[in-house]
Order: sequence, then C-alpha cells, then structure tokens
Amino acid sequence: MLKKIAQVSLIALMLAQQVSADDVSLITGKGINHVDGSHLGSIAYAQNLPKGLNPWGLFFIEEQATIYTDPVTFVGSVGPGFEFNPIRAAYVRGTLGISGMTRTTEQLGGHFQFILKGGAGIKFNLGGNAFRVGPVYTHYSSANIYSRNSGADFVGIELGVELPDEYQIADE
Repeated sequence: MLKKIAQVSLIALMLAQQVSADDVSLITGKGINHVDGSHLGSIAYAQNLPKGLNPWGLFFIEEQATIYTDPVTFVGSVGPGFEFNPIRAAYVRGTLGISGMTRTTEQLGGHFQFILKGGAGIKFNLGGNAFRVGPVYTHYSSANIYSRNSGADFVGIELGVELPDEYQIADE
C-alpha cells in the first residue's frame, strides 16, 4: 500500500506546472466512505493575497494538481484558503474551491466538482526553512448539481514548506 501511495504522489508531483508560490505542499492519502480502494497524491501551490487585501496574512489562493486511483482520475483545483496559527508551532488550514476532473465516476456525476480541504498540524524550522506537517481531509462533491453525488473523501498527510523570498516560484 505504501508503494502505491508513493507512486501516486510522484505522478501528481510530475503533473504540476510551475506557478507563482509562497508555499508548496505535498499530500498523500487514502480514500474513505465511497472510495475505499482509492489513493490520492497531490501537489499544491499557495500564493498569499496582497497585503492590502490580507492585512493579517491569513488568506491565500491555492492551486492543486491531484491524481487518484480506482479509476485513475486527474484533478485540477483552485480556490481561496486561510491559515490560522493559534500558537506559534501549530496551524489550522482550509481551502474551498472548484475542480475539473478528467473522468466521471459512480460517486461524482460530472467533470465539474467543488473541493473542500482542511487540516491542522505543527510547524517547525529545519535548516532555516519553515515546514508544516499534519493530517488533512479532502472532499470532492458536485453539491448536487449532478444526479449522482455521493462525493469522494480522502484522509492523508500533508507536508508543506514556506518558500523563502529568494526561492519563491514566480510566473515567467
């Protein structure tokens, strides 16, 4: 099972395109509820909103490339998110966005879906870089715009790194 999760995560990483980013996350997980046999791998890029719109630094726009198995489906998502740090070494993070999928499934009746993602965990510094790690929950659903809509739920682990200014990925 770990080998399958690693393969799915690697494929998602290879699919990701270079975008503007202040933060990069890798996510690997396993399906629950209606997608028990599926595995998920994602890479997400977050770009902080400008200071004028984001005076407390809580909000960002996230782009995510995902692949999940059974059946193999590629997903692209984008949406606003937030990160709250109740104490210095902890975080709560969430995103709500829209997704496009390469195929429909029994659980998801169409190519257009919504994504809801949330997690919490710890932050730490290692080698001068700020990392975060913690459990993450991802839900895809059409919000009943299709007749089939039991949704797809995944639980997993997220590893993120805040990019220092000199290493931030910029649009070219």
